[in-house]
Amino acid sequence: MKPLALLLLALSVSCTPVPQWYPVPYQRVLTASADPAGLGEFFSFSQRAAQEYVVADILEGSPNDVWRWTNQYPTLRFFLLEPHDWTFQVNFVLAESTWKSTGPVALRVLLNGRELGQATALGQGRHEKSWAVPPALIKPKAENIVRLELDKVFVAPGDGARLGMILEAAGFKKQ
Repeated sequence: MKPLALLLLALSVSCTPVPQWYPVPYQRVLTASADPAGLGEFFSFSQRAAQEYVVADILEGSPNDVWRWTNQYPTLRFFLLEPHDWTFQVNFVLAESTWKSTGPVALRVLLNGRELGQATALGQGRHEKSWAVPPALIKPKAENIVRLELDKVFVAPGDGARLGMILEAAGFKKQ
């Protein structure tokens, strides 16, 4: 009887379908400096994922652009892990053609709806402005919204396009 039981057991096992083989899914490690959406502390338009930082009032561009025109209230988002020792920096250009119409441009910076600081760009050309960030303004381990407010913009006579500044990079850097 034993050989017959072993034969039946062997036959019953051989009749089941072979399970399909599936590879282990690609494993990614979440780094401590980024959130799952891919946002970080600082970006420049030369980065491939730069569009992820844009919330509003920044004109579309091609993927190869290293800068973008803004309107009057460009808004960006960043992911910060912790609230201490940050400086917010923005790199921009005031084009000669728009500056002739606007003159000096005052820039006001809001972080999460609260004023971070102000500055005035007195001339055309490249500008880099920065402000120390009080820890109380930062939402740790969360998305932080920065709104740049320009006091005046160039209004194109032909199509009425409102051009503010040429934004190259912005974000948070450790002090």
